[in-house]
This record gives sequence, structure tokens and C-alpha cells, in this order.
Amino acid sequence: MAATFAAALVYFAILFLTRLAGNLLRVYLLAPMLGHALTAILELPVVLLIAWMASRALIRLFGMRRRLPHAAAMGALTFVLLILAEMLLSVLAGDRFVSVLRSYSGPPGALGLIGAFILAFFPAIQVALSRSLHR
Repeated sequence: MAATFAAALVYFAILFLTRLAGNLLRVYLLAPMLGHALTAILELPVVLLIAWMASRALIRLFGMRRRLPHAAAMGALTFVLLILAEMLLSVLAGDRFVSVLRSYSGPPGALGLIGAFILAFFPAIQVALSRSLHR
């Protein structure tokens, strides 16, 4: 289980830094030129590709190619870490904790949660696909 925890920490760091860099580039560099909607659309496939490749590499590196429970645990822990980090950054930036929780009830917050969930569970999806292909 230590390998699963380590894999989740590495995957969290990759996703967090990818999303942070994407948000910074989108907000400060691309959005003023192209608009927020178009830059968000352009950012999405890049983030998905990075997450897919990173999760594939990590499930191989940490020996989870055929271990669906471990890959799912990796995803669950990654999801929790992503949400906690997002909440912590929002509170440190001056938002109230209750406001941060309420932000998840609107469309942007809900889409953010869904996106984080999908990204976090790429390892489990990949292991499940691999297992079904090798039957």
C-alpha cells in the first residue's frame, strides 16, 4: 500500500502543477488575447493528455498494471489531495471556507469537481481497460 500512496502523491503533484500552470497561462497570457472560453477549451486536451500519460507511467512505475483496487485507491487519494489543495489555496487567498464549499454548487465549481474526479481516476480507467483487453 506504500507504493499506492507514493504513486498518488506523485500523480497529485503532476496534476496540481499541470492545472496550476494551465490556469496561470490561461488567465494571464492567453485569455486577454483569445478570451476565457476559447483558452479553457484549448487547455483541456493538454491537461487530459498530460494526465493520461502521467497516470500510465505511474501505474507501470509503481507496479499496478493489473491491480485495479490499488489504481482506484491511487485515484481516490489523488482526488482528495486535489480538492484539499484547491480549498487550502482558496482560503489562503482570502476566501472563506464556507464560500469555497458553496463554489462547488454552481456550474463552474461542479465542472471543476467532475474534471478533478475524471483526472484522478485515469489510473483505474487505464488498469480496467488493460485488464479487459488482456482477457
